[in-house]
Amino acid sequence: MTEQDAAMVDYQAATLAARHIALWISAAALAVSAAVGGAQCILIWRGLRMMDRSNRARAEAVENQRRESDQRHAEAMAALADQRRATDDQRRALDAMIEEQRAAREDQRRATDDRRRTLEAMIEEQRAAREDQRRALDAMIEGQRALIERTAPREPEDR
Repeated sequence: MTEQDAAMVDYQAATLAARHIALWISAAALAVSAAVGGAQCILIWRGLRMMDRSNRARAEAVENQRRESDQRHAEAMAALADQRRATDDQRRALDAMIEEQRAAREDQRRATDDRRRTLEAMIEEQRAAREDQRRALDAMIEGQRALIERTAPREPEDR
């Protein structure tokens, strides 16, 4: 073998070794890329799962708040309805009391009118009785005068 052939063999061996090393480096780079890509995929997958859990927890919290809000609203509406019923009951009771008072005032007015008419009739009867008494007294006085004039001694006419 000649020197040139030996150099060529050495060159070919070195080239093969360099290719072999480059192949191993490429394989290592590929393995590292695969490992990094796999790690990235795992991290992304875990991040997505964490986001999903967080979203579910947030959705559950929002749903709980909505339920609590609906419950408070229902309780407030029930309390308002109870208050409205109580107010309506009070209004009806007040209306009944006002009607009773109006009826009582009307009864009092009628009773007062009846008493006034009765008193007016009694006063009229008393006036009529006094008028009758006055006439009777006037008649008695006239009768007394007539009696006195008839029974009284006469005064002499010449004196």
